[in-house]
Amino acid sequence: MRDLAKITTSLIIAALLALPTSWAASAKDDVRVAVIMGNGAYTHTAPLPNPPNDAREIALALQALGFQVHLLVDASKMDMQQLEANAERWFAGADVGLFFYAGHGLQINGENFIVPVDATFANLDDISGELTSLTATLHWMEEHTATNIIFLDACRNNPLADVIKSQVSAGRSMSLGSEEQVQYVGQGLAEMEASVGTLIAYATQPGNVAEDGQGSNSPFTTGILKFIHEPGMEIREILTSVRVSVLDETRKRQIPWDHSSLTEEFYFIAPVKPRDIPMPPP
Repeated sequence: MRDLAKITTSLIIAALLALPTSWAASAKDDVRVAVIMGNGAYTHTAPLPNPPNDAREIALALQALGFQVHLLVDASKMDMQQLEANAERWFAGADVGLFFYAGHGLQINGENFIVPVDATFANLDDISGELTSLTATLHWMEEHTATNIIFLDACRNNPLADVIKSQVSAGRSMSLGSEEQVQYVGQGLAEMEASVGTLIAYATQPGNVAEDGQGSNSPFTTGILKFIHEPGMEIREILTSVRVSVLDETRKRQIPWDHSSLTEEFYFIAPVKPRDIPMPPP
């Protein structure tokens, strides 16, 4: 009888171990949409080798994570204009919106702009015709989705910013649209204020310049790709790990920055928790 009791106990333990022990913390399937852009083949300023690679690899990673991905590589001025026209259709009904940009970017009068690959700046009287406002991009995302994640790997040193800055210093009048005149051109990107439910992550701190990287990806994108597939890592945990990774890779020359007004946790892969296993009958 004692041997039978041992066998029975062993069978019960084996049966318990065979039961499912985990469940996804997020029960419902959110509709997640991502717009990914990487500009590197600039025709009138310094080309960048890594942004197209960054964009393609981020797009593949997000697609594997269940995002509906719209990828733009080496986007022209016309491509960027069509982007805003398509945004309503792409983000309609989405629960989560994500925007990733790698390439040249600059700040003018404290507002951030990204640079299409065919920007010439031949007509400096109207700079707004050459650039795309990140503020406008943020606004049309926030109009359509409750949760928005923005990754800006757009702080590479931009020679076009120096051209505009020199013209402003020389007293040349340049329009930024709606009769606003260019008063100040800053280094890197300025910090943006986001509405409730939005997180903005920068490759480096406001006003600083990020590195393009020695490998096939920038240090910032390398960090994102390293941690985005980790199960149960909340987005702010991921960004902390990315910050450490970039600090190590750049020998503390570059410090990723973020601004969050999220009201709930966000996971690329939801955490798993053990189920309550019922006790076997006596």
